[in-house]
Amino acid sequence: RRHLRWLLRRKAHPAMVWLRSRGAIPRRKWSGRLFARRRKPKVKLCSPKVTILGTARYALLTAIEALIDIAYHLSAKRLDTAPADARDAFQRLREAGLITPETVARMSPLIGFRNRVAHAYETVDDRRVYEMIRDEAGDLLLVLEALLKASV
Repeated sequence: RRHLRWLLRRKAHPAMVWLRSRGAIPRRKWSGRLFARRRKPKVKLCSPKVTILGTARYALLTAIEALIDIAYHLSAKRLDTAPADARDAFQRLREAGLITPETVARMSPLIGFRNRVAHAYETVDDRRVYEMIRDEAGDLLLVLEALLKASV
């Protein structure tokens, strides 16, 4: 009985207490550490820094994918072709004269960034995400304007 009271004070799992009281678990094999509380991780996954970076990465990924979807749609509707991949969609639109070569050049690094993030080819450094937002976020708007002009 003293052992059961000790287990209850240690907040052991109720199933383990019941099994131990019935003799299903021998005394020598019982370890109080079996259901011990785990230590909290040192890095908090819900800290503001991690949340903001994750949100920024996801927003950038979603914006790039939206531009790619528009390019696929234009290629299918205006050119009656199905491109093999995102770069091919922009190349076909350029060859048809719907967008400029500068638009394709602006979109190419964005497509590469999207592939690295979406398919986890390599870990994307948080500094790189910040640089993409700082330096190339304007390119997203320029590409969008070019695609909208091509759709008319």
